[in-house]
Amino acid sequence: YGLLASVATLALLPLLPRCGPATPLPTTAAAPAKRSPAFNRLILAYGLVGVGYILPATFLSQMAASRFHGQWQADLFWPGYGLAAALGVVLVSLRRPGTDTRRWLIATLWLQAMGVVLCLLPGSLALFLGVLLCGGPFLACMQLVMQYGRELALATPQRNAGVLTASFASGQLLGPLLGAVSSHYAGNLQPALVIAALGLLFAGLQLRSARASLQRCIA
Repeated sequence: YGLLASVATLALLPLLPRCGPATPLPTTAAAPAKRSPAFNRLILAYGLVGVGYILPATFLSQMAASRFHGQWQADLFWPGYGLAAALGVVLVSLRRPGTDTRRWLIATLWLQAMGVVLCLLPGSLALFLGVLLCGGPFLACMQLVMQYGRELALATPQRNAGVLTASFASGQLLGPLLGAVSSHYAGNLQPALVIAALGLLFAGLQLRSARASLQRCIA
């Protein structure tokens, strides 16, 4: 896999845009602007996305194996998750300019929440639909978060990306620990998945509240 990634990277390098001459740094850096309440809500929401995504993504193969009792059909769910994630990015990339990034982002969060709930239901069809709804918005959500972060604080895009990534990584670390606690006390992942679904739902609600906060700041 490492060799394949290296070959693919070298093949794509000629297609990447060329950078212009470096801009000299100013001698005195301006004080960083204070983050808006809307951006703080986005940070919290993205941390919850880290928790909500990592639990079904990490234990997907385990859930599929238990439902199919180790049969070969269980091996199809991971490629399906990845394919759905790739298609989600393509669909989001085709959206028309000027569309509301926040609404698209909320839609991806709530679709993932529905996918986690479906993973809780018995039967292979529910798990299949859960994989599509969890995987499809996964990478598209990251793309929309970074775009929405730029819209909220255009002056500091690098710092915004760093803070958002740190929040997401914190959620990723918390997710498996939550799964371990759930397995220890309940004997299964259902309580952890319920918390993951509620976290994704709450993340979308945070972004709805962020719109109202942003409008008050502008006023």
